[in-house]
Amino acid sequence: MAALPVDFDTPQTASGQLVTITGTVPVGASFVEAVQLDVLRADASHEYFSMSVVYDNSTGTTPLAVNDTLNLAIVPKLETDETVTLTSYGSLKAQIVQS
Repeated sequence: MAALPVDFDTPQTASGQLVTITGTVPVGASFVEAVQLDVLRADASHEYFSMSVVYDNSTGTTPLAVNDTLNLAIVPKLETDETVTLTSYGSLKAQIVQS
């Protein structure tokens, strides 16, 4: 099977949107962060782009400081009159221990 070609030199067909994530994950836990970008296009339509990441501190002995930057691709690229709205979802993922 032939490889599919990708040429990222020209023209640019995507915009990169940086999202900064900060917080602290407690000892013995993991944190799942999901981000969603709502792009309002010039024609009043909406497109959604999302990404999730897990910050694992399940075996850590100290709290885990998170200071991360995600780069989400928006395709097709943003035009000057289009807007992006960020929604952030997060949840601790902890081990349940029965005694």
